[in-house]
Amino acid sequence: MYSVIRSARTRVFALYSTGRGDTLWVGNIPYNVTAEELQDHCEAHVAGVHSAKLPRLNEGERPKGYGFVRFNSEDEAADALDKLSATSLGGRKVVANYATNNRSSWSGDREKE
Repeated sequence: MYSVIRSARTRVFALYSTGRGDTLWVGNIPYNVTAEELQDHCEAHVAGVHSAKLPRLNEGERPKGYGFVRFNSEDEAADALDKLSATSLGGRKVVANYATNNRSSWSGDREKE
């Protein structure tokens, strides 16, 4: 099961992170929030939102509590980083950071693969 989870995380990351700095990882999202609500929330606070995704381990299961927000440019993502971290969504403080291409960050491993 561990390899299935790891593989799913890697696929999700590859789909939603470009590695160019135009994608933010957004965490501490309530499970009942939809991708559309996340995108609306981001658009209410910052400009240039391209899309928002909430990964799920399996089809039909609840979101994992984090998502990816892609912006039209790296500058817009940089502007959004601080602004989104100062907001709340569904009663929870949003945590934002740049999405990375570091596969080890998904598995919790410290070694590079």
